[in-house]
Amino acid sequence: MLRFPSWRLTPFHILTFQHLLCLITGQFISYPPSSSITGVIGEAVILPCYVVAEKIPEIFSVQWIFNGQSEKITVITYNGKNKNEKQDERYQGRTELFHSEFEAGNMSLHLKNIRSSDKGLYTCVVSFNDEYHDVLIELQVAAKGGVPSILLRSPRKQGIVLTCQADGWFPKPEVIWLDGQGQIRKELSTTKVMMMPSGLYSVLSSMNLIPGSDMEVSCRIVNNLLKTMSESRVLISDIFFPSISKSLVAYLVILCVIVVLICAVFFKLKSNQKKAINSVKLKRKIEEENKQLKSMLEQEKATNRREKSKLKDRFGEKTHFIYITYYPVKLRSNNTILQVSLSMPSLTVNKYGETSTYKVLFFSLKKISPGLLFCCFTV
Repeated sequence: MLRFPSWRLTPFHILTFQHLLCLITGQFISYPPSSSITGVIGEAVILPCYVVAEKIPEIFSVQWIFNGQSEKITVITYNGKNKNEKQDERYQGRTELFHSEFEAGNMSLHLKNIRSSDKGLYTCVVSFNDEYHDVLIELQVAAKGGVPSILLRSPRKQGIVLTCQADGWFPKPEVIWLDGQGQIRKELSTTKVMMMPSGLYSVLSSMNLIPGSDMEVSCRIVNNLLKTMSESRVLISDIFFPSISKSLVAYLVILCVIVVLICAVFFKLKSNQKKAINSVKLKRKIEEENKQLKSMLEQEKATNRREKSKLKDRFGEKTHFIYITYYPVKLRSNNTILQVSLSMPSLTVNKYGETSTYKVLFFSLKKISPGLLFCCFTV
């Protein structure tokens, strides 16, 4: 049985065959055939385009075109006749050709500072000697974002809620929740993916962790285009579960009692302070009234002294003055302190049981205050 040596066709063999074919026929070809290139956002990438010919003439042109969904953009154009190069303003300063390698057939495009909007199909068109060839390249862009952060949300009766957040991913990443053995968790999770102003994606995923399950939790963010991932891991303590954490409940109860006691003491002190203020105000009011009464009494005494002086000047030294109350004031012996009876031309005064009779030449009775009379007579 005959055996033939095993071999496989490699890109080198294909390129060599095409080069020999070009030399034999005198034509030129471009390669690679339609292919896909992946670039990382913020970095640089080379979109390949090569020409195989017997000789690259000095007069040729290279044009790179971006085939957008709504329009076609001429990214860069090189005209070998006048060695003029033009760039679209959206790619200004971000693209360049390999001028020193034109003779070797390298017409590739060096695209720098890749953006998410650069994703799409690019066409490399090379023409000389009234012939042209084109190469179609698909550019995929991707970005590996930051490390995910796992946060603990408010506990629930059925468990606690964990959230996993990461920013700066492209395209939309995949979120996977894992247990301590690296297996996908069975708990249900919800994931929201939002585009940031920069064109990258922010992902937020939440999961309800129930008591009794594996307390070791991992959140893994996967970029399937770059075949990369980023992962964070946490270990949840039982104290975070309300049904198990009795010490936490007791602590909260004690804290509430302390707060209530502090409030009660505060209101009690406030009430006592208010009473003290009212007492001081009342005392001041009484003192003011006493001052007013004393002032009125002094004024009345001064008025009485003036009246006495006038009467003595008029009737002489035998003028008497008596203060009489409206109502009789009784002693324990039921005797009247002072009674005055007038039967002109005599006046009888009974003072503490002793009766005195005066022959009245002049009698005057004047009310000086409520319940008090001023009696003046001359004997």
